[in-house]
Amino acid sequence: MTCARRSFWSLTGSPTLLAHPAVLELAKASNLSAAQTVYKIAQLHGIIPLSGTINEEHMKQDVAVEKSGLQGEDVEGLLKAVTEFIAG
Repeated sequence: MTCARRSFWSLTGSPTLLAHPAVLELAKASNLSAAQTVYKIAQLHGIIPLSGTINEEHMKQDVAVEKSGLQGEDVEGLLKAVTEFIAG
């Protein structure tokens, strides 16, 4: 039987991911924050991100990502760059 590997990470523990040029470019083009962009990328990979915030406004922003789309001139290329960065 194969068991999927599961991991937990936090946005605050990933400052280099939040500052990655591809994340920032996608965020700007999509009118999202870097954190929202990372949440959306996770969702696109079948990951359900958990929001650990106690700030109500941040919770609303996190939930709003579900209905957001990523935009920009090279969304696929930027997503690939972020995915490769995460994979190491």
